[in-house]
Amino acid sequence: TETHVNEPLLNHQAFQVNEALEALYDRGKVYGATDAEMLHAAETIRREEDIFTQPASASVLAGLIAHKDSLQKSKSHVLILTS
Repeated sequence: TETHVNEPLLNHQAFQVNEALEALYDRGKVYGATDAEMLHAAETIRREEDIFTQPASASVLAGLIAHKDSLQKSKSHVLILTS
């Protein structure tokens, strides 16, 4: 759902939306984040790393924070941010 903070990565008009969603679901877990979680994550990235990113991009950190207890602590996790 699009909000003033979030623009969906995929929508019904995307050419390959079904293939993209299938790849996401087949390769692991997919998490959502609220606007408040995305805003908090963007502020955390700005404060801790001095990187300014859009809240929608910070949703990857919001998901990591929200589900940190279910992730393997011995593994590295790569977060891709856009501005």
